[in-house]
Amino acid sequence: LRHRRGILNVLESFAALAAAEGHTERALTLAGAVGALRAALNAPARPYAEATFRQSIESAWRAHDPAAAECLRAGGARLNLEQAAALALGADLPPAESATRN
Repeated sequence: LRHRRGILNVLESFAALAAAEGHTERALTLAGAVGALRAALNAPARPYAEATFRQSIESAWRAHDPAAAECLRAGGARLNLEQAAALALGADLPPAESATRN
């Protein structure tokens, strides 16, 4: 996991894919992880890429009430890079996020 900026881009792609496939909890959790990791690593997305990403996960935000969506995002923000990568590759959602499933 040495190429962190590239990994963040890939994690965004996994979040977008999850949203497109209807896995909204995974999408929002990954989005939270990417946002927090980008801030911690001082690796912001390019503006056009960020706008595209936000649009790609919009359906995931709309699938949940605002409090539940924020809970999922916040849960993702607590993940480290390795945990976020594992989640993208199919690991179970963290327990706190699983409790918010609709």
